[in-house]
Amino acid sequence: MSNLWKKKSWFGMMLFEIPDTQKSVTERICRKRGKEKMSQIFGAIMLGVMGILGGLPTLYLCVSLVVVLAQKIYGKVVHGKSLYA
Repeated sequence: MSNLWKKKSWFGMMLFEIPDTQKSVTERICRKRGKEKMSQIFGAIMLGVMGILGGLPTLYLCVSLVVVLAQKIYGKVVHGKSLYA
């Protein structure tokens, strides 16, 4: 049983170390030129842009859901309207 844990499998090796052939082209170029910092900055900018692009529609949907429900309840209580109209 202990021999199983000592053996290095292909899957186990992939979890800890990714060969250069599997890495992205941008990452390999940046490493060769010593521009790891530039790669990190680009990654941070992309993360921010994607966060904004995903966050704005989500915020809009959440706010509009609450506003529509509030309008429906207000119309039902004050004017006696149907919730389905």
